[in-house]
Amino acid sequence: EVHSINRSFSFSGKSGRTVSVVALSRVTGLTYRGLRWTVKNKTVPPLWCGTRNEMTSSRARISFSSGRLAIILSTSSEVDRTGT
Repeated sequence: EVHSINRSFSFSGKSGRTVSVVALSRVTGLTYRGLRWTVKNKTVPPLWCGTRNEMTSSRARISFSSGRLAIILSTSSEVDRTGT
């Protein structure tokens, strides 16, 4: 799933669901909640990427003050940790 957002995005899934973020413009106030690697009030340049983050609970939220993001969610909340 790919979502283009301009303020905040809440989503659900199982713990371990993969989440990636790409800044489509300069983004200010970027904050993640419910993800393994946290970001709090960060400013990022256009085309900045935060890849392969993971949900740590059944709900997560990505928010920011200004700019535009693309959020890419794995289509399956099941995670294959065996590498096969």
